[in-house]
Amino acid sequence: VLQSQPTNLEALYIAGTSERQNGLLAEAKGHLKTLVETSPLFPLAHFQLGYVLFLEAEGLTRAGQVEPAKAKYIEAAAEFGKELQRNPTHAPSLSSRAIALSRAGQIDESVQAHEAWIVAAPQKNDPVVSLAAMYAGAGRSSEAMGALDRLPDKGPKAAFEATIAVANVFATAGPADAVAR
Repeated sequence: VLQSQPTNLEALYIAGTSERQNGLLAEAKGHLKTLVETSPLFPLAHFQLGYVLFLEAEGLTRAGQVEPAKAKYIEAAAEFGKELQRNPTHAPSLSSRAIALSRAGQIDESVQAHEAWIVAAPQKNDPVVSLAAMYAGAGRSSEAMGALDRLPDKGPKAAFEATIAVANVFATAGPADAVAR
């Protein structure tokens, strides 16, 4: 279809999404960029493009290219933000934007994004745990532990799992960072 109709919206979306799922990030990015340029309000187009950019950032992070990864996370967050302009309650965009901003080191922006995610999913622990983990990763231990007080499900199992998730972030930082915190 794309050979005969290079701006067919559905074909661009299906191609880009399929390519992302198969790890063909450059191809996915090309199709999805064409899609958002052709139809900026196409449902989930910005989310899918943000997802591709997020995966590219993850690859850069694994390769030890921290600064380029941060820039790519910021690009991803911007795409998730565009999807949220189209659909303010799109949960995957809310969560992905909060996490992308966190990984980019944009702590204040990430806090705001996490708060929006928490408001959109008030019965779920995931956004609160993610906020606490983000604070832990930023070395803000008091705020990390304070965030855990906001868990909507404070059952023993849920609280234990949330605490372990945040503790793992502190443990990953290493002993020198833990003492500094």
